[in-house]
Amino acid sequence: MKSNCPHCGAAVKATFPKFGEMKLESLEEAPPLVDTKKSSKDMLFLMRAYKMAKGYPGNDQDWNKRFFKIYARAAKELLKVFDGNLSKAIDCLGDESEYLDKLGVDWNLHTIVKRVPEWLKREELKSANS
Repeated sequence: MKSNCPHCGAAVKATFPKFGEMKLESLEEAPPLVDTKKSSKDMLFLMRAYKMAKGYPGNDQDWNKRFFKIYARAAKELLKVFDGNLSKAIDCLGDESEYLDKLGVDWNLHTIVKRVPEWLKREELKSANS
């Protein structure tokens, strides 16, 4: 699915075959995970995308209380690696989660951050072959 990010307007591909297409609008309508004054909207958006990719409900407050802080650091790091480009961060999350699911590897947001160099190499090869 290609759509535009509701925050920056950039084109965002958000496909998680295991769970179907992620609707960006549904992420916007969901109740906030935490106080947005303390967290960037892009980081919150990326956290929702991660939860959807893993199959967690977007508004699961119990999950938020237990795990949000742990994965928020990784979400911020993923955005930082892509210089705040939410579109690239979502593309990387979607591609790597699909790849790791096909391999049968358990993954989380920290795993995706560690795999950014491999994703960048594959993207470079794709663009070179195009």
